[in-house]
Amino acid sequence: MKRIFAFGLIAVFGSSLHAQTTNVRGKVTNGAGQPVANAVVELVLQGSKDTSGTDGTFSITRPGVSIGSISAPLTENMRLDNGLLEFTVAKLSLVKVEVFDVKGNIKKKEFLPNTQPGVYHLNIAGLPHSNGILIIHASIGQFVETLHYFPSQKDVSGGNSQVTGASSVGARLAKIAAAVDTLKVTAAGYSSKKTGLDSYETTVDVTLETETMGAVPKVTAKNATTVPDSYNTAVANPGKMTTNVRYPVYYYSTSFSSALPPPVVPKLTTPVTKPLNIYTPPDYDKAKEYPLIVIMHGITDNPNTWLERSNPKINTMFDHLITSKTTKPFIAVFGSGTIDNSVNGYYAFGAELAKDLLPWIEANYSVSKDRGSRAMAGFSMGAMQAVSTGLCTNLKEFAWFAGLHGGGGTAADIAKYVEMQNPKMYPLYYFYLGTGTKDSNAGASAANGLTTIGPYITSANFSRQNNVTGGGGAHNYPTAQVSLYNFLQMAFSPTY
Repeated sequence: MKRIFAFGLIAVFGSSLHAQTTNVRGKVTNGAGQPVANAVVELVLQGSKDTSGTDGTFSITRPGVSIGSISAPLTENMRLDNGLLEFTVAKLSLVKVEVFDVKGNIKKKEFLPNTQPGVYHLNIAGLPHSNGILIIHASIGQFVETLHYFPSQKDVSGGNSQVTGASSVGARLAKIAAAVDTLKVTAAGYSSKKTGLDSYETTVDVTLETETMGAVPKVTAKNATTVPDSYNTAVANPGKMTTNVRYPVYYYSTSFSSALPPPVVPKLTTPVTKPLNIYTPPDYDKAKEYPLIVIMHGITDNPNTWLERSNPKINTMFDHLITSKTTKPFIAVFGSGTIDNSVNGYYAFGAELAKDLLPWIEANYSVSKDRGSRAMAGFSMGAMQAVSTGLCTNLKEFAWFAGLHGGGGTAADIAKYVEMQNPKMYPLYYFYLGTGTKDSNAGASAANGLTTIGPYITSANFSRQNNVTGGGGAHNYPTAQVSLYNFLQMAFSPTY
């Protein structure tokens, strides 16, 4: 065993794979040693999966197959997990890392001009910090990310600085025994975890850490009253808006009820098909996972209405937000709240959202399965859906919500139904209500006293804006678009 001190980059992947039998088994538990059921356990390169049982055990078996040589991961990527910054380098690249405290003081700087392909770990946890927050600006060639590190007490105590089987290849760079694959484990209410495997014949016990309120990012409310005029001009490299995509729905209902919670919806034997529109960002890469926002339309409208009535064009606004790095690249899905363009089915949409729409999106587009990277917003009746069928029903699936010219329910209802969804495990990251100057009362019942009713919605994760002037400040899509412009900057900020 060789100790790799604090800021050594440690290569953990890069090997040729050969025909062999897969027999990876083990147990998934939480920090208290209790088994975690229904955890999805995946061999990333193979694509083989299993789900843990009630006792937490899993087993992925597969006959001997020929697996092609994989000398390095295919695309640049980086992620922060418990104080370890993980890089995926696809080709010989310049890697730069700068770490600052919140006052802008640089704590560490690394410059590695010729980093070989592979996956590397960089220990952030061992760095000194004044108030528990570090800002990390990192790049792999032209791929750039800005991340915030909120250390837990365990990380503050020093982090992990030992790597088994390491061999030195440079002052800052060290390479360990090659791994053949990555075991990725995800479970509702827990932070996902990746573990490198050096064999397909092995036992791996995985401990997952519970998602807690402490992981909630600190959000600075955005309150612009107009979208910049420059956003009317198309960008050089735009994203793509795909319209009239059809998907099957087994949990559609025409029942109407404005009361919370939404009605229970039985599964149909034969699905109906519904349309949606999907925006994918510039240079969309299926090998990467993107944040997701589901955007709902108003009554009598459909998924095309946002595109038809927005000003500037909604997809052009998205392009500007992304290319200016005001937001991270994201995928936007414009859902169909009903079939007959009436109130029928609006409040039953929560079942369809969780059981039909999200699984279909995950199967067809490269979206993040992390609830912290998922948002829901809507205009008018769509705002009521975002609140009643999103915030009050699907907090497990989304962490960010916005009502644009609407609310859905009273503040007392919202607080009650949020508390019923285990917000300690599934914390609300942010809830935003936005309206124009000529429609300033929209959503008032949802906002009135909301931050005083319970402990889970406070001034730290809720704000209401009613002074939007863009679009005339009226009850229309261009005015709601200003609120969406603000919300996207909060939900998909590059700083977390």
